[in-house]
Amino acid sequence: MTRPAALSMRERLALENQDALRAKAKRVLPPRLVDLVKTTGIDYNLARDGIRLGHMRTRWGSRSSSGTISLNIGLVRLPDHLINYVIIHELCHIRHMNHSPAFWSEVAKYCPHYRAYRKEIKQYRP
Repeated sequence: MTRPAALSMRERLALENQDALRAKAKRVLPPRLVDLVKTTGIDYNLARDGIRLGHMRTRWGSRSSSGTISLNIGLVRLPDHLINYVIIHELCHIRHMNHSPAFWSEVAKYCPHYRAYRKEIKQYRP
């Protein structure tokens, strides 16, 4: 990342914090995605479909119509069960590219407490 030469101390610390968060996300999130693919049996191939790690201001994750799963690097600050919920949520969009009752039924198969987790995750900001 190219950075301007004259940054305030606060700006430098914020960038360093984001760099550390991104590095941790690269170590933690792809293996967690692979583990949950195995656990759920949902057809997702990391090499074929891809994963994008970024800092999204309003979302914890998303899935594109081309198959890429995007995960917010801020997920690594959350408890493990919420990280799993977000990843399962995005994996279920492979079978249902909407939030229909069928989609939520699919989420419930792999994350029975998803309703509580949906409420809990609102305590955090992406």
